[in-house]
Amino acid sequence: MAIANLATALHAQGETAKAHSLLYDALTASQRAYGKKNTVTSQLAWELVSLYDAPHEMNRKRSIVIENLSWLSKEPLNRLSGEQKSIRERIKRFLFGGTKPANRRPSKRKR
Repeated sequence: MAIANLATALHAQGETAKAHSLLYDALTASQRAYGKKNTVTSQLAWELVSLYDAPHEMNRKRSIVIENLSWLSKEPLNRLSGEQKSIRERIKRFLFGGTKPANRRPSKRKR
């Protein structure tokens, strides 16, 4: 994930185009080498999404999520890594709003 760290540093220095290009190239290479459902590929896709922080870039963020990460919502939890589960929750908050993880029903067990 050194590439993601480098891209974040470039973004912080104002080199947004270079940061986006670097992460996009890394994401493409990861998809070819490991496949779309690999943890590394998911992390790179989420890093790319998180670099787009301006309000006018919201459509680009959504398209990256839909193209690269939408499969997470349909995948059984037992097939996801811990990082992919975390990304899945962040995608839900990003797409559907809210600051808390998904609401869960309280337990019916007596305390």
